[in-house]
Amino acid sequence: MATTYSLGVTNTSAWTTGPLPIKLGLESNYAVTRDDAGHVVIKNKTAALDQQEAIAFRSRREKKVGPDNIPVYYPGVVQDAVLYSINIQDILRATKDDGTFEDNPIEMWLTVKHTVNGVNTQVPASGHSYVYQVLMRLMGACFKDDGTERFDDFAKGAIEPTAD
Repeated sequence: MATTYSLGVTNTSAWTTGPLPIKLGLESNYAVTRDDAGHVVIKNKTAALDQQEAIAFRSRREKKVGPDNIPVYYPGVVQDAVLYSINIQDILRATKDDGTFEDNPIEMWLTVKHTVNGVNTQVPASGHSYVYQVLMRLMGACFKDDGTERFDDFAKGAIEPTAD
């Protein structure tokens, strides 16, 4: 019998409208400004000189992967883990009525950690890797059931998921 994989959740329906990734053109619109072992930084060549955008990619191996808030009942043979993260830094510029400017930096991180066994990144018949599926679930946590963003709530410290 073939091995099957499941995330163990049933709430898997996608919104028919909603957030879609922006096609950044990483190969054509960005230049590498740092390239060390396990750490690459690229800068947006289309950004204004005084309003730059940077994206950093990091990757490293770790001894073990395990969630902090849920138990792992049947750990796999492979316990070694890979941790990788993507960081983006942008500047939101406000132009005031008097012609002055105010810069408001926005920085965001995505960190992924999983065992080094190939299963997590394989693409099953559903068409998306399991890492991708978990990412979409993470993105889903940023929205209310009606599809509205929760970022304003998060900024106010109102992190409990409740309907307005």
